[in-house]
Amino acid sequence: MAAFLPHYAVHYADAEHSLEEVTKGYRLALVYSLCLPPLSMRHLKRGNDNLLSEELAETLSTMGPEEESFALLLLHEYTEKSIEDLGSGALKGIDRARFVALEEANAAVPADRKMQFFIARLKHEIKYYGENGYEMSWWEESSRNHTITWFSTSGRRFGAENSTMKMNFLNPGHETFYELWRPHGSSKEKGFMGNHGPSKKTMYSRYAVIGWPAARGVKNALEFINEAAVSEMKTQKPIDTGAVGDILIKLQAELEKKKPNAKPISTEFFQALCEILVDAGDVAFVNEFFLKCFGKLCAHLQDKDAVVPVLTTMFRSLNWNEIGREVLESFGQLDHRTSLEIGVLVADGLDDGETKTALMHYGMEKAVQLSDGMASCSTKTAEILWKWVLGSDEPDALTTFAEKVTKSQPSSLDVATRVFVQCLDQIDTKGTKFAALAAIVEKRITWLKAQIQQLDKPFSWEMPDAEFSDNAQVQTFLRGTAQSMVTKDVHRFKKLQDAHNFVAKWMRAEQKSASYVMAASEEDGTAVVTITKTRAWFSARQKELLQYTTELEMLTTHFGEGAGASGDMELESAS
Repeated sequence: MAAFLPHYAVHYADAEHSLEEVTKGYRLALVYSLCLPPLSMRHLKRGNDNLLSEELAETLSTMGPEEESFALLLLHEYTEKSIEDLGSGALKGIDRARFVALEEANAAVPADRKMQFFIARLKHEIKYYGENGYEMSWWEESSRNHTITWFSTSGRRFGAENSTMKMNFLNPGHETFYELWRPHGSSKEKGFMGNHGPSKKTMYSRYAVIGWPAARGVKNALEFINEAAVSEMKTQKPIDTGAVGDILIKLQAELEKKKPNAKPISTEFFQALCEILVDAGDVAFVNEFFLKCFGKLCAHLQDKDAVVPVLTTMFRSLNWNEIGREVLESFGQLDHRTSLEIGVLVADGLDDGETKTALMHYGMEKAVQLSDGMASCSTKTAEILWKWVLGSDEPDALTTFAEKVTKSQPSSLDVATRVFVQCLDQIDTKGTKFAALAAIVEKRITWLKAQIQQLDKPFSWEMPDAEFSDNAQVQTFLRGTAQSMVTKDVHRFKKLQDAHNFVAKWMRAEQKSASYVMAASEEDGTAVVTITKTRAWFSARQKELLQYTTELEMLTTHFGEGAGASGDMELESAS
């Protein structure tokens, strides 16, 4: 009889379970019925033969383009990570069913009646203070702050904004205001703090699906979400030029308010904005963007490497005569090296033409103003600029550039001389270009010979330029011939831990022109540190020697031994 008694089991989502073939025993049959509670879930009941999505479609069709937004609060709890990772795919249970119904309804309405949906985290913070005690009657409200963190339905996070946005909350469950928010709130209290009385902070937080007419998408996004406005505009053809102007005005105002440590501007926003400026077909917007926004936007851009490919694509579609002055003026708002690199790298991605030539000229003008001969620039930038100068048909380009570079420190000329060798087959060895290059090579060869003379020495424990600011006697040891020393008579430690701290400090520090290891120990109850030199410093110099020797051989092979002859007299004093 026991086999036929009723049994009960509970299965829930994500419960651990397995499927096994039953070959004998009894079958467990589950008999159940679904009932709607009298009031709280009556909204789930279908009142006629239409699907919920069909009913919603009828409702959406009646909404005009000037209708306000609506918000549908989600019943389940979610995390920002799940929303960012999955977007609307993170929704579960009744939340998912309702969202799918909204999407199906939206797909069924005419284009001019379609809605735009976002996922938002609504947070409402209330702060209280108490003067005389903790009883609720003594709490006084001090402030309220409402923020909305916006996400696209695909999960892209647009950021959090303080908001006074008025929302029309849908309430299909006919819940009271208390029932809507109370379960989603939490409070923290602090006691008396010196001269301050007790305080309390209450936070309410819920996720919601927010929708508004797509016809108002740009206007609403610009007002409430900022970055989303640009993404939305990309989908609208033709581009609303009035909205473009509004975006530039608001962007300029936001950039003026941004602090150095403010949330960075996304690469997607920058890229989308530049695409819109081109698609709008009004060069006045492009010039306004560069003059009033570009410099500050670059300072706050999330990925500064994105500037080059975005501008390269943008300039391919624009006439340099119409935008050139404004573009170069905006580059001048950036630091010297950054403006040089952006100009050269963008030019490198363009076909030959007026824009490429103008940007390369700009890069050359900036380069000759550098005191380090482009040593502070990336190797790629220096190579691109040198190759352009060497290949240019303009007779004065190389002369002007070479004269300036010749005055630079010879230690910074390695990129230039390497490019010379790569391009030598394009240069007449009897022409003025070769003579200009030979003067630079001569200076580099002289410096290389001096460096090789200093480095080409047999192994020794001497490290003549070693620095140790904490103790002159330790510095003397590092510069001498001994391999190790003990600090017993040089530096006294009160206890072993002090010696360990000393070791930790100096092993973390940069070892200037030296290499050594340290170990703390005790000798006859006295804490000491043993310092032992290593071969790392000598090995690094040998690596440098090989590098310089190889470069010298390359230069003398292509430019001849005589290139450095005039520098032989300075060999002993060169550094």
